Amino acid sequence: MAMSTKLTSDIQKLYEIDRATPIRLTKLTHTAVFPKPLQRQSVPLTCQVFNDKTVAALKTFKGSLGISKGTIILTQTMSEWFKIMNVKDRFSAIRLRDESRQPWTADCTSFTRLEEACQIISTCAWQGGGGRKLKLTKQTAEAFTVSIRNNVDAAKLLLVDKDFDYVLPAIFADEAFEKFFGQARQRRSGNFYIDDILLHKVVYLAGYLVYNYGDTSSMEEIIGDEDGNEVSSEFLDNLNRSGLCVPTMSTVFFVPNAYNLHDQTKLRCCFHFVELLSFVDAPLAGNKAACTTLANILLKAHVLNVSDKEKSGMPQEARQAL
Repeated sequence: MAMSTKLTSDIQKLYEIDRATPIRLTKLTHTAVFPKPLQRQSVPLTCQVFNDKTVAALKTFKGSLGISKGTIILTQTMSEWFKIMNVKDRFSAIRLRDESRQPWTADCTSFTRLEEACQIISTCAWQGGGGRKLKLTKQTAEAFTVSIRNNVDAAKLLLVDKDFDYVLPAIFADEAFEKFFGQARQRRSGNFYIDDILLHKVVYLAGYLVYNYGDTSSMEEIIGDEDGNEVSSEFLDNLNRSGLCVPTMSTVFFVPNAYNLHDQTKLRCCFHFVELLSFVDAPLAGNKAACTTLANILLKAHVLNVSDKEKSGMPQEARQAL
């Protein structure tokens, strides 16, 4: 979240005082207080600013540092908001000894507190220089209130109409967005969100397709990428030992693209895979048999999230590799 000039100034003054003391009162660090543009998207850095310790320190130094009342209100509001929204399991409140981290239920107080946060975000202002009032931009305030109220409405629908016992807001609200972001990055030839095991699965399936349907004379080894992920040499040896070909990176990245296409559209038609292949430099382009095979494998086992039950329906060599 972009911070107002006054809020930023107050946090910076608090940091300068706090870092000079032998016993730190806050979690503030230089990176958290003076983030680079990309670092402003970091949740851990944001939590170093918006947390209970920062709120307590702001109240303590309110008079001596001239801390704005609006800074305290917004910092406390965002700290409480994050705790309410970041409930990942049923026992967070017990483990962390914080009632704010209770799962959402039909009669919980979290909904009321979130609505209060929306009201504060919509009206919170700071006294700036020359008597000017400073506040969040209209777009920032609206994005916050709309997203929170939509999440609350969706949770109430599950709790009341669908008879859910509870909702975990961190999973309920965030995983779909994070999953989509990871998929989008994969489609742009990045595998930051693919761990070693999943990367091996994808490479195996790509090699299987090339072996059966591709032009093996044009295949090159995968040596890694800028993000530091690399298929191990031992895995490549096993791939070759099984008679499969080492695919090009374009073919490897085709597999997650095809998986995403199948997962989102639910269409069991090889035409869409043929169309997708036409956009990558791969020897499989236009090969109907290859696309049909890939579609069948994806229908039997979601390659990026395969379960034991799904693996039982795959060919023997595929089960061994996965």
